[in-house]
Amino acid sequence: MAVARGRRTCLAIFSLLLAVTAGQGYLHKRFLVREEDEQTFTETISLKDRAPFTADNRLIPLSSPATLAISSDWPRVDGATAAYPVYASAVQALYKGLDEHTVFPYIAQSRTSAAYRALIANRADLIFVAQPSILQKQMAAENNLKLRLIPVAKEAFVFIVDKDNPVTNLSVEQLRAIYSGEIDNWRKVGGPWRKIIPWQRPEGSGSQTVMLDKVMKGIKMRPPLKTEVAGGMGGIARRVADYQHSPGSLGYSFRFYVSQMDRQERLRLLSVNGIAPTPENIRNGSYPFTVELYMVTVRQPSLNTQKLIDWFLSPQGQKLIADTGYVPIGPVE
Repeated sequence: MAVARGRRTCLAIFSLLLAVTAGQGYLHKRFLVREEDEQTFTETISLKDRAPFTADNRLIPLSSPATLAISSDWPRVDGATAAYPVYASAVQALYKGLDEHTVFPYIAQSRTSAAYRALIANRADLIFVAQPSILQKQMAAENNLKLRLIPVAKEAFVFIVDKDNPVTNLSVEQLRAIYSGEIDNWRKVGGPWRKIIPWQRPEGSGSQTVMLDKVMKGIKMRPPLKTEVAGGMGGIARRVADYQHSPGSLGYSFRFYVSQMDRQERLRLLSVNGIAPTPENIRNGSYPFTVELYMVTVRQPSLNTQKLIDWFLSPQGQKLIADTGYVPIGPVE
């Protein structure tokens, strides 16, 4: 009797292990995608050709003599990757007495989440970023600080697909249904019979914050897709993947980044509700996900920091915004 009970127990445990293994296999198939490095769209690019004061860099010069010169007490600026060409161009035009080596204590590019941390930790005076996440607001409050957001440019939050995908437009409702897991095949939105691979960005990134706030609006997103890649000494590391160049993929980012900073011929921007993310549609606000690029402080700005903020809002600063590729929010020189 005891032997029979033992066998039944072992059989039950074995059956449970099989079920767990099957479940893991299903999750692996559904949520893990093997990444091909040569097909990856990533938001990590080299900015060496946009470093201030270096020879033949790609920064945008002012079209007229600078109306501001900062020769000491240079504000420490930081920000998102997509905003770097804007504030790096200003640093090169306005910061006097510095060169390509001595400028680096005063300019950084830490990406959105790290830039907010640097600002709160007093390692930066002014950052150029998308809107803060709930956690970033909480982080400031925990340090008895309040984020001061100053709009400096308009931008579009865009959705991207492979150029071979015949779908050119999605409605806001369709996007929410895809990213909540309700829709999982392109055929349901006018495309071919193909599984949708809806890539997400890491929590705390500017694009993920906008996605949650502007697009999902409280609707829970499906679990993020993950990928397995070799890391370190042949080990396997899991991370949230960027966008794959495959006909089934769907991703999101900011228009300036994907159309100018890291333009990929295989990517195409979608219209949303039938409206394309063109500069004119961003300017007039008809594109559904028109957002703002912010200058952010948390402490009383120094005299020169405030001068820099005011300059960016001046006609000359707004002209630099336009020349860089963003949509200005005020009069242009």
